[in-house]
Amino acid sequence: PRPSRRGPSARFVALILRIAPAPPAQTADVTPADVKKAARLRYAIPTAIAITPILVALPHAPTWALWSPLWLASEGLGAAVTAVSTPAVGDAVASGTFTLAVLLLLRRGLARMGGLAAAALAEERAFREGAEQRGWRDRARSHAAFAVAHLGNLYVPIIAMVFLAAFGARFTAAYRREHRRSGDRRQALAVSAAVHYVHNLTVFASIPVFVVVAVVGAL
Repeated sequence: PRPSRRGPSARFVALILRIAPAPPAQTADVTPADVKKAARLRYAIPTAIAITPILVALPHAPTWALWSPLWLASEGLGAAVTAVSTPAVGDAVASGTFTLAVLLLLRRGLARMGGLAAAALAEERAFREGAEQRGWRDRARSHAAFAVAHLGNLYVPIIAMVFLAAFGARFTAAYRREHRRSGDRRQALAVSAAVHYVHNLTVFASIPVFVVVAVVGAL
């Protein structure tokens, strides 16, 4: 089944899911516990390698590429603080506000979905399950839909669409590789969800590092 959530973001995601290839009618019996059991530390290595230049480049990206509702609100608050203080303080306030809001929204969203493992599994069911039967066009459509669906989150910038599509392709590759090895859709889904789960853990762990770098750089 596809993720079922309420609110504007959920309706936006539901709309994007209509663009993605439909998952199989009979879904594999995989649980969040299976996802955690299949997780391996080595799954974090590609994410860690990719995230480092991304985090370094983001502060230098064009303004339009960083656009998101939450980012604009944080920048507005930073500009207001700068007006009565200094640019360094304004930048620090903007970065801190953005990060705190992201963490609160993530906590709320993950609590609603049952945690990181459950959230990764839900997205893999929606976008990857059944990929062994899809041609490259349908797989590309799934990668694009996976990326665009994340715009339903108030904090995801436009530039993230490129990275999310690439990461989606990585999860699909993990799914198809495991399906070729085992011939088992259940095992393939568990592995792709585990890769996704470890990827998210790595990304979230990098957020405080990014904020510290941004604040220190501003000061």
